[in-house]
Amino acid sequence: LEAMGFGHTASMNNLSSAERVAPRTLLAALLFVAVMMNQVSRVMIPSLLSTIKEDSSFGSAADGSLALAGALPTMLPITSMTCLIGKLALGTVTDRVGGSTILILVFALFVASTAGLIATKSVTVFGLMWVLNSLAYTATWGAATQVIHAAFPKEAWPTQLSSIASAGRLGAAVGAIIYGSLLAEGLTWRAVFAVPLVVQVGLVVLCLWQHATVRRMQALSTSEDEAATSAPAKASAPADASGGSATSPLLVMMSLDFWLMMAAKCTLFVFTQWFMNFVGLYLRSAFHFSAAASTNAISIANAGQMVALLVGGKYYKVLRPEQQLQAVTAMLAVTAVVPALLCLRESIPGVSVAVLPLLFVWGLAFAVPFYLPIGTYALECGGKKHSTLFTNLLDAGGFTVSSVWNRYAAAQSRINDWDAVIFSLAVLGSIAFFALPLAMYRRLPRAKRD
Repeated sequence: LEAMGFGHTASMNNLSSAERVAPRTLLAALLFVAVMMNQVSRVMIPSLLSTIKEDSSFGSAADGSLALAGALPTMLPITSMTCLIGKLALGTVTDRVGGSTILILVFALFVASTAGLIATKSVTVFGLMWVLNSLAYTATWGAATQVIHAAFPKEAWPTQLSSIASAGRLGAAVGAIIYGSLLAEGLTWRAVFAVPLVVQVGLVVLCLWQHATVRRMQALSTSEDEAATSAPAKASAPADASGGSATSPLLVMMSLDFWLMMAAKCTLFVFTQWFMNFVGLYLRSAFHFSAAASTNAISIANAGQMVALLVGGKYYKVLRPEQQLQAVTAMLAVTAVVPALLCLRESIPGVSVAVLPLLFVWGLAFAVPFYLPIGTYALECGGKKHSTLFTNLLDAGGFTVSSVWNRYAAAQSRINDWDAVIFSLAVLGSIAFFALPLAMYRRLPRAKRD
C-alpha cells in the first residue's frame, strides 16, 4: 500500500504521473460507491414510509391515530428545509476542511442516523434521525466534487463528474428496489435498515483510509494540478467574461456568467423532480399505463440518463470547448422539444405511440447539460478555496425553484391537468436552452467566438 501512495510514510510528491494512476483509480471507485450509497441511504426512509408510519410501537396520538403518521406533515417540510439550509451552510465549511473530511463525517452521520432509526420508538427521535439523514445526504455531492477538484487534473473533471452523477442515479434506482425486496421477504423495516447500516460503517473506514491520499494529492505542485486549480479566466475564458477570480466569490456572484449558470441549474433541476416524482403518474393518467408499466417507464428514462453520463461523459471531456458548446446546445434543444411534442400529442400522429422512446431520449439529452458544464464551471470559478461554495449555491437555487414547481405540479396533477405541467417543462427547457449555451459561449476564448 505504501508503494501505491496509501501509506502514511509514502510521499505523493515522489510519484510519477503514471504511478499516481492507481491511487486515483481507487479514489474514483470510492467516490462512485460513496455517492451511490448516499442516494441509497437517502431513499431509505421514503421507500418504506408507508410501512413505517403504520408501526404501532411509536404509540398513538390523542385522537387515537398512529403517532408517527400524524407527525409526518411536520417532518416532511423540516427535512426538505434541512437540505436547503445544508446546501447554503456547508459549502464554505467543506472548502475549509476538505471534502475527504466531510465524507468521513457524512457516513458517520449516516451510521448514527440509521442506528438511531432502528433503535428508537420515539416519534421525536425518529424525526431527529431523519434530519441527520437529510443533512448527511445534502453534504455528500459538494464533498465529492471538492475531492475531484483536489485530487484529479482538470481534464479529468468531466469524467469524474459523470461518474458520480451516474452513481447517484444508480443509487436512487436500486435503493427502493432493494428495500422493497427485503421487505417482501418478510423482514421488518428495522431489520431492512440494518443492511445499509453495515455498508455505511464500511464506508467510514474506507473514507478514513483514503483521507491521507487525498490530502497528499491536494498538496501536489505538478503541472497537471496547476492546470486543475488555475483561474478560469486564464485557462478557458476571456478576462471580461470570467466572472471574477477564484479568490473573489463576490465578484463571481455579481457576474452575468454566474446568473446564466444559475438560471440553467434552476430550470434543469426541475427535470430531476419530474423524472423522479411525476413521470409515472403522468403516464398512468394521460396514456393509461398500468402501475407496473409506468414503473418500467421510469426505469427507461433513468436508463437514458445513465447512458448519457457513462458514455457521453467519456467523450465530452475530449471535445474542444466550442464543440462542447455545440453538443450541449443540441441536447438542450431536445430537452425542450420533447415536452413540446408531448403537449401536441393529439395533433401530431405517432407521438403517443413513441412515448417510451421519447422518454429515453429525454433522459439522454437532459443529463449531460445538467451535470457537466455547470459542475465544471463551479469547480473552475471556485478554485481551491471556493469550489464547494459555488457547487452548493447553484444546487440551493435548484432546490428552491424545484420545491415551488413540485407544489405546482402536484396541484395540477390532482385535477389531471397534465398539459399544464408538460407545458411548464417546455418553458423551463427553453430557458435553459438560451441560458447555458450563452454562458458557455461567453467563456470561450475570443478567437473561438465566431
